[in-house]
Amino acid sequence: MVDTICLFALFVFFLGSSATLSTLASLARAYDTYTWARLGEATLGVAWVMTFLIFGILIFQVAYTLLNFGGSYATWRSSFSQLVSRPEEVAPATPTTEKEAISAEAPVAAVPAVEV
Repeated sequence: MVDTICLFALFVFFLGSSATLSTLASLARAYDTYTWARLGEATLGVAWVMTFLIFGILIFQVAYTLLNFGGSYATWRSSFSQLVSRPEEVAPATPTTEKEAISAEAPVAAVPAVEV
């Protein structure tokens, strides 16, 4: 869960940075001949590539975790590398669906009758 949150924060940071760089580049194009800022265009291109690369990694990590380990709290509490390298220590062998969790019978202890 921590690495998913960090990747999401990085994605938001890169998205904001790329959008800001795009706005700055459009202002530079409007008010200048824009011949001096070829390095800025390359930086802008790398920023957008990095943004979508982080987004792709984030989507892959979430989809892989949900498909292979389920969405339980114990699964999301552990790091992605720990899930992949030692899944038997972290998550159950088969993910439990919501229907299975609801239909499972809970042990009921005998409750003594109370007289009123």
